[in-house]
Amino acid sequence: MLPLSTVINVSVATIPQGLASFKLGNLLLVSSDAKPGSWGTSTYGVYKSPDQVLTDFGTGSETYLQAVAVFSQQPNILANEGSLIVYPGQSDLKVAFDTLGTSNLFPFCGIISTVYPASGSMKVLADDVQAYNNKLLFLPSSTVGDVAGAFTTIKSASDDHTRCLYYGGTAQQARLFAAAYASRALGTNLAGSKTAITMQFKNLATISADETISGTLLAQCATAGVDVYVDIAGIPMVYSTGGNRFLDQVYNQIWLVTSLEVAAFNCLHGVANKIPQTEDGMNLFKSALQKVLQQGVVNGYLAPGVWTSPTTFGVQEDFISNILQYGFYLYSLPVGLQSTADRGSRIAPPVQIAGKEAGAVHSGSILVYLNP
Repeated sequence: MLPLSTVINVSVATIPQGLASFKLGNLLLVSSDAKPGSWGTSTYGVYKSPDQVLTDFGTGSETYLQAVAVFSQQPNILANEGSLIVYPGQSDLKVAFDTLGTSNLFPFCGIISTVYPASGSMKVLADDVQAYNNKLLFLPSSTVGDVAGAFTTIKSASDDHTRCLYYGGTAQQARLFAAAYASRALGTNLAGSKTAITMQFKNLATISADETISGTLLAQCATAGVDVYVDIAGIPMVYSTGGNRFLDQVYNQIWLVTSLEVAAFNCLHGVANKIPQTEDGMNLFKSALQKVLQQGVVNGYLAPGVWTSPTTFGVQEDFISNILQYGFYLYSLPVGLQSTADRGSRIAPPVQIAGKEAGAVHSGSILVYLNP
C-alpha cells in the first residue's frame, strides 16, 4: 500500500518567534558597595525581593536600604514584571552607565545609584541618558542650590529623561527618596486597562515628608521641573512639576516608542513569506502599529480630543476626525509616490503618527456663588 503522501504532502511552517516587549520595569541600581564574594565571575545581580539583597549585601549596606525602598512601594517594579538589577563595586555613575548603555548584558529602563555625580557633573550624565530613547535617570539632591543650579541647567537643556528630585534631608535620604519614587513610577504596567498614572499625590512607603519645603522653594522646584515629597494638609505625597515635562509624559512616551519598535519588527519578522510593497502591505504594517496606539487609549495614556497644534499631515479631514474620535491618526505616503531609490531598496514609505495625550488633573479652582 502506498502512503497518502504520494498524493497529498502536508508540511508545517513554523512562525518565527517575535521580540518580547521592552522591560520598562527593570531598575538598575549602580552601587559603590563591594561585589559579594559568592558571585564568582558575575558582575551583577538580579533581585525580586529585599531579602535576596540582604543575603548578598547585609543590613548595613545602602544597597539593601535602597532595595527596601524599592520593594516597599505598592505597586512597585514587580507589578510591571521588573527586577532590581544591582551593579556593585562602582565609584562613578557616569562611567558605569556609559559602560552599560549600549551593552546587551541586561535590559533596564530606570537608573538609581548610591554614587550620584557632584552638582557640576550632573548635566553631563543627563546628556548621556538623553541620547537613549528607553532610559530614565532618577537624579536626587539634598543641596538646595541644585534647584536653581544643576537642575535648572538640565531643564534648560531639555534633558527630560532625567527626573530631578529634591529632598532637604541628608544625601542618603534623598537617594532613598529617589529609589522609592523610581519604583512607584516604573511599577506602571501599561499593558493593562486604565493603568497610566501621574506621580502627583502619590504616597511613598518608607519615606517621610520633607519638612524643609517652603512655598517659595516649591515654586522654584516647579519652574525647574523638580519633584519633591511634601506634607499637604497632613498627608505626605509627591508634588510633581512639569517644568521639564511630567514624569508620566516621558515614561509613557518611552513605552510608546519601544512598543512601536517591537510591533514594527515583529510584523516584518513574523510573516511566513513577505509584506508586499503595496497599499495592502502598508495596511498590514500600519495595523500592527495601530494596535499599540489602541492600547495607549486602553491604558489611559491617549484619549480622543481636539488637536490644538498647528502641525498636521496626511488628509486634513481624516487627521482631525481620527484624533477627535480615536485619539490617534496614522498616515503613510502612498506607495505610488515614493522614490524609485527607496522602492528599489525595499524601504517602506514613511509612516506618520499623531496622538492626543489624555493628560491629568493636578489642581483646580472652585467658584461659589451664594445668594442671600
